[in-house]
This record gives sequence, structure tokens and C-alpha cells, in this order.
Amino acid sequence: TVQDKKKKREERREKKKEGRRKKRERMKKAGPSSSRRGQDGQGVVSRVPKREVSQFSQSRDQLAMNSLIWAAHKDALVEQHARHLPSRNVQGGSKQAEELQAELSSLVRGGYVQSLQQNAGLISTLNGILVREG
Repeated sequence: TVQDKKKKREERREKKKEGRRKKRERMKKAGPSSSRRGQDGQGVVSRVPKREVSQFSQSRDQLAMNSLIWAAHKDALVEQHARHLPSRNVQGGSKQAEELQAELSSLVRGGYVQSLQQNAGLISTLNGILVREG
């Protein structure tokens, strides 16, 4: 009958309410769950769905990962292209040029113009650097 159905429905509702109340007690006893913990480790008062939290934390990890990857990639690029860059962009490039210049001028001053022929390697290196410095 209609009364029986109403009674049953009411009982079901009571049962559900009871279950929810018990659950709430359990949650209170357990304290803030790790899934709802903020970045500072304090439990947040409002419940955040687990999905959201994991999504955010994942994006944080992803960001860290990406920056690491990019840093490594950049280092590799710099190493790879160091010889193509103007030497002033590579640390020590200009210094190297200055040293070679000094060496050459001292040779010339010392009257070692003949020995410059033997130092063709030095000259070509210097030329390469000067061209890049240009």
C-alpha cells in the first residue's frame, strides 16, 4: 500500500542519513586526508575532489619536469652550437683572441716573421676568431 511504501522510503532515508553521519564521524577522527592537504601540509577545510588535487599536483610536477628538460636541452644546444656562436657569446672567446693577438705581435716584434710561416695554424685560428668577432 501507499503507507507501506512511504514507510519504506523513510526508513531508507534514515539508514542513509545514519551512514553519512557515521562516515562524517570517521572522517573527523581521521583528520585531514593527504589528498586534501594543501601545499603547506595543512588540511583544507573545504573538501576538494581528489581528481582536482591530483590534476594540480601533476601540473606542478609537469612544470618542474619541463623546466629540468629545458635546462638540459639548452645546455646541449649551447654546447652544440658553441663553435658557431660569435666568440664573445662564448665565455673566454674574446680572451682567447686577445692571447693569440699578443702572441702574434710578440713574434713580429721579436723579428720572428719567418717563424710566422711555421705558425700558419696559429694565424688561421686567429683569422677564424677575428672573422667571428667581426
